[in-house]
Amino acid sequence: MNSEYRNRIMHDTGESSYTGEFKLTKEALKNYNIEAKNFGSTEILLENSKSFRVKDYQYLLNGNTVGMHFIPVNDYGSIPTADKKLANGFEILDNFVRTHQKLKDGDQIYTYLTYFHPEQNKGTIIDLAKKTDKAEMGMTHIGSYLGKGYTTNAPQLYHTHKFGIDGSIDNTPFGYPANVQYASLEGEDQATINKTLLYVDTILNNDVQFPVDYKCAVFRPADINTAFMFYKDWLEMKSYLWNDETWYTYCAAHKTLVTTIAFNLPHNEKSFQQVYGEKKGARLFKLFKKRYSNIIGPCPGFQDCDQTFFQPLWEKEKLTQDQIKPFHRIQYATYDFARRHKLLPIYPFRQPLKPTTATPWAPQQAIDILYDFVQTYADFIDAGAVSSCQIILGFMPIVEQAVGISTLGYLKYAMPILRKTMYADAQVSAKIEKETYLEERFKELFKAFGGKLEEKTDISTQIKAMGKKTNLKDILKDDLTPAIIATWSLLTVIENWENLMNSNPLTTEQAYEQLMESIQSDIEKARRYEGKSRHDIEFFTPPAIIHMISVGMFESNKFVKIHEICTIIDTKELEIK
Repeated sequence: MNSEYRNRIMHDTGESSYTGEFKLTKEALKNYNIEAKNFGSTEILLENSKSFRVKDYQYLLNGNTVGMHFIPVNDYGSIPTADKKLANGFEILDNFVRTHQKLKDGDQIYTYLTYFHPEQNKGTIIDLAKKTDKAEMGMTHIGSYLGKGYTTNAPQLYHTHKFGIDGSIDNTPFGYPANVQYASLEGEDQATINKTLLYVDTILNNDVQFPVDYKCAVFRPADINTAFMFYKDWLEMKSYLWNDETWYTYCAAHKTLVTTIAFNLPHNEKSFQQVYGEKKGARLFKLFKKRYSNIIGPCPGFQDCDQTFFQPLWEKEKLTQDQIKPFHRIQYATYDFARRHKLLPIYPFRQPLKPTTATPWAPQQAIDILYDFVQTYADFIDAGAVSSCQIILGFMPIVEQAVGISTLGYLKYAMPILRKTMYADAQVSAKIEKETYLEERFKELFKAFGGKLEEKTDISTQIKAMGKKTNLKDILKDDLTPAIIATWSLLTVIENWENLMNSNPLTTEQAYEQLMESIQSDIEKARRYEGKSRHDIEFFTPPAIIHMISVGMFESNKFVKIHEICTIIDTKELEIK
């Protein structure tokens, strides 16, 4: 199906390609409990022994085929090459990256490593959502690779600066592979970008602070003004960045912040002065050189020839120095208070640029995490309307805890989507199943929402019980039961029953397109939600963010491109084809 809403890589139905000179061993495939032809995908189990498969870990190869390119790595020794010689544990990867990034010998390597769980490859939609990491697409960590087997991560010593793909950290019989990506900036030399990323990563990774629970962590430096403030204050070692957990950065937030700074701040004195002012910028650049040299070793330290020069992202977007000017800590605090208390319409002071401006990619919000999961594992076409509704409601306690929204608040955003989803289903099936449709869908929804089928309840009884209540707030004055939510989900169908009976049924694809178009305004409303507490999460940057951009599930800045090029796997799990 060709649709702008349906991801063509995730839902590709052709055979997967596995390019390169290596393949998975039989033992590795046995440990992962998957066939070679399906590696990097997940089978979703439905009722009545039905299932469908999504290619959630795979990516585009050579511009037209979907699959993976395997490269062996080894943290503790050599690896066999295709010509049966031995090479360093990082050598094949480094050569491959250099070819893709068109780097010369001696040029700096910088890529991202997005780690995933191949063993999480089968289950029901509910089990995948609650018992695996599929709410994050099975991708649970992102680090950076700097070449010669050296990685950086948050927490700082996670993987001990090695690849960490052998599974030893989790003490499992299988590995912990990672997809390799890099980011390019339009019109700029990749080696220069890589070098700048190295500088920023080195500074921000030194003593990086990791939150206790990253899944419920606030990501504050999501806009360019706050990100520049963070970098300045980190260089100046301001205590709040170490004492206030709401400023800590988990793995994906850390790498997002690194990329935002690097793509907007060439590391030379003039560029620092453009961002931070003439005197402060000169002083801050000297401080950067001192801090950087102390980290890597003061001899010879950072030299003039190490400076980087390119047109930063903010200039490419034709922003002014005044627009990208960093916040001060007090400025940020007053702005953040005004925003959370709905005072911005009368707030007289400077506000930051939107998180979509001058950042390589925008952060996600709670609705995006939910939307991505449904679109991948519980979409209308493959899983059906009831499964989609089940997941949307099932995410409620997770979102309530993370973003500080009430049950009523969540349902105000969710119920219009549930009603439209069931109406789309009715456009396909109601006329064909007119004698049984309402009662059968009610039972399916009732069960999906946790109801016990032995309970004596039916939709006619529920409609009578609801009486003239049409407002969600009035309905929720009663207990929030599976029967009430199931009935409410079908109200649009009930209200339009005559039209449905007088119209020709739509195909599933036609109903899907209309559904997706109709819920976009609801998605945008949900994105505008703001928590009241400074600990409530507004922005997320999941570990899968860079992979999602590469496969077209999420947009990057128009001047930034993500290239997903290969998958590194422990050498013990690969053999020469």
